[in-house]
Amino acid sequence: MPQPLPFVIDPTGADRHAEYRALRARGPATPVDILGLRAWAVTDPALLKALLTSPDVSKNGRAHYPAFQQTISTWPLALWIEVQSMLTAYGADHRRLRRMVAPAFSARRIARLKPIIRSLVTELVDDLAAVPPARWWTCVNGWPTRCPSP
Repeated sequence: MPQPLPFVIDPTGADRHAEYRALRARGPATPVDILGLRAWAVTDPALLKALLTSPDVSKNGRAHYPAFQQTISTWPLALWIEVQSMLTAYGADHRRLRRMVAPAFSARRIARLKPIIRSLVTELVDDLAAVPPARWWTCVNGWPTRCPSP
């Protein structure tokens, strides 16, 4: 069976929602072209979770992508694949980085954040409620700025 042609991603994101619909219509995973770099877009949440948690799938381009150095020196979106973080680290390095951020996500810390988050969300929803629905998009698109007055 022949491979489908890659879906060419618009790097400007001019119509992301239409692009997402088109990607989902192609199935749970589809080849894509992002400024000349071939990759896969995964649109199925269960498949994405399976891939991200599989020891057989690499999250580190440096370790497993033969053209990594050549690509990052010329590709305009190199930061997408060049980033080094807890999300791209393996084994001991991943555990070391995870230990550093774990206190920020402890049950006690999250519980202390609840009233702050609740207050902020209430304030933002109240601001949004004061704006006519026709202008909601400008509020959401302009986040985190305040909604304009009605």
